[in-house]
Amino acid sequence: MTSGFRPALNREFLREALFRLIAIDSRNPTLTPGAPGEEDLANFIMSELARIGLEPSRQETTQPNRPNVVATMPGRRSGEPSLMLLAHMDTVGVDGMSAPFLPWEQHGQVYGRGAQDMKGSIAAMLAVADALVQAGHGPEGDLTLAFVSDEEADSIGAQRLVEDPIAEQTLVLEPTGMEIAVAHRGFAWYTVTAEGRAAHGSRWQEGIDAISCMGVFLAALHEHAAELVARPSSTAAGPPSIHASTIAGGTAISIYPATCTVRVERRTAPGEALADVTGELRSLIEATNRHLGAERLSLSLDLVREPFESRTDGTLLDRLCTAASGAMDVEPEVVGAPYWTDAAILAAAGSDCVIFGPLGYGLHTTEEWVDLASVHQTAEVLIDLVCAGQAT
Repeated sequence: MTSGFRPALNREFLREALFRLIAIDSRNPTLTPGAPGEEDLANFIMSELARIGLEPSRQETTQPNRPNVVATMPGRRSGEPSLMLLAHMDTVGVDGMSAPFLPWEQHGQVYGRGAQDMKGSIAAMLAVADALVQAGHGPEGDLTLAFVSDEEADSIGAQRLVEDPIAEQTLVLEPTGMEIAVAHRGFAWYTVTAEGRAAHGSRWQEGIDAISCMGVFLAALHEHAAELVARPSSTAAGPPSIHASTIAGGTAISIYPATCTVRVERRTAPGEALADVTGELRSLIEATNRHLGAERLSLSLDLVREPFESRTDGTLLDRLCTAASGAMDVEPEVVGAPYWTDAAILAAAGSDCVIFGPLGYGLHTTEEWVDLASVHQTAEVLIDLVCAGQAT
């Protein structure tokens, strides 16, 4: 810190904010048709930021009632890098949960949908803003609080965010378990289609079994998957991987299936080119067709999300390590995250990105919780980070 003064965190404010955030249904309507999306949560965040004393703005995205919320606090010192704290507002569905929007606490763990992913981080961001305003102590450099929509599906929020100028540095507050993540894998989704010929089950001379044709490909994919994970990894993100996700084919037990479709997910490592990734999969398709003696399988690319790796010339990692070590009394581990995040989009837009957030359990499962003490600690780390200059 540049001085002995340090804004005090209001822990009761943080706890109350967390409970109120969880109580708001912000399920992603792309994942759960008919779900409300982020509108109500965005309105709550805007009202809280305004009550704290900031001037938040609503940023519309490509889908109605699915906004981003952005608020900026001017820095106290010129020459300090601008910093953005980023969290997403949407959550996954609630199938199998009895009371997903009735938060409750047990043994320091706060339960409810979105508790870990990632309303704990949103509560920490609100508590940091409150601490700074209450203390009359602004951040060293310009500070932006960004709450985005749709991270769990198509990331329309992050993509809209980077259409405008963004901060030089971005801390993505995904729940890393108080570790600092500097890389994660991307992914590409493909559809593989096998074409056969429908015929009655008794007419083996006419029927061509599209499912068994696909089986030849799946056997080759199994071998390819083993080869991928055995590749040496040069980043914290780990090796690439691939798997068959879903399969569909056939109409009746007495009919030769005319088509079979398999969805394939390929997790990509930093440094891999999409053309090479697609080329490897296409080679499997071509080898299968040669084995079958006909062009029966085809490949299409459905969705791509790039991998992420922190910049080697960036300074945010060192700043965060210093702040975290001070607030946590232990140096945090620097790791690769196993999941994809909006950091890839912010980094591609030129921001120096790192990922850090609280401890929890049950991502996308029926029992989700966040450790309240780690949410407090995350907020303390953020206070040290935003109140300390580039040179301390």
